[in-house]
Amino acid sequence: MGEEAVREDTELNTYWEEYYKETEGKTEELQIKEFKEYEDYHEKWDKECTRLYSEDMEMTWEKVQEILGPCLWPGPKSCMNPFRPSGLYQTILKRLVPYTLRGFIYYQGESDDHKPGIYQKLLTRLIKQWRSDWGDQTLPFLLVQLPMHRYKDTQDFKNWCLIREAQMNTFQTVKNTGIAVTLDCGEFNEIHPKDKKPVGERLAQQALYHVFHKSSEKEAFGPIYRSFECLKGGIELSFDYAQEGFEVRGEYNGFEIADDELDYQPAHYEIRDSKIFVYSNQIVKPEAVRYCWTNYSEVALFGKNGIPLAPFRTRT
Repeated sequence: MGEEAVREDTELNTYWEEYYKETEGKTEELQIKEFKEYEDYHEKWDKECTRLYSEDMEMTWEKVQEILGPCLWPGPKSCMNPFRPSGLYQTILKRLVPYTLRGFIYYQGESDDHKPGIYQKLLTRLIKQWRSDWGDQTLPFLLVQLPMHRYKDTQDFKNWCLIREAQMNTFQTVKNTGIAVTLDCGEFNEIHPKDKKPVGERLAQQALYHVFHKSSEKEAFGPIYRSFECLKGGIELSFDYAQEGFEVRGEYNGFEIADDELDYQPAHYEIRDSKIFVYSNQIVKPEAVRYCWTNYSEVALFGKNGIPLAPFRTRT
């Protein structure tokens, strides 16, 4: 999005503040020189990295950098770096406006996982910017919720959980949006999933429902958490788009339950038609539940149409 849109908010403006701090005192000529040197370095580094992974797919990111030296992607902050704040907007998006289109599909979030707490604000402002640029506040915006992912030697910071939550919250609060849940489409130790077909199919179902009105909610959505009720011995969860119940694939659970202190413990669950009852002997007075609240794990619960249950937590 444009510089003005980013800088109008104190939290979002941190992207620009960091950029100015790292480029302070550097001439444009020096910034260009440094970035071209980085591009030469990175081309060689990336080629060798690809070779190492082709020889050993189980190699850790830490080992790769031990052999090749640290990865410096995405390069130094500079006027030439395509990842500078508002850079892609200025050099690509503005060239398309107002190209005639029917709507947007948007698959992003990974590169903002260092600031997951402001991602919903960032995404919502982006949608507003694009719709304004195209002069149509009703343009459909179809989101892809991030899949599972974690590098082998990286701690599970649960930052991708927050990005997924922000994407779901945006879908639920911004009109004319859709969401393709792709939790099961990620890969361990690989940030670029190889199997793109389910992502495309789920986006197509979203478009057929939201944009072209040739499909139903039943076909477009898998189960999405709606509400919970504390019952004796556990918590009962209710869902949208789960009228036909659930399909279980594999033995992974994914549910955790907690008391008022939010000290989550692994939980058991029972499927009760379109609802799920979650419980644990470790929690005497359950107050909260979360599901697949991890950067990476297996995924076991799906709707009858094959779309996975979207990750969630009942308390923030």
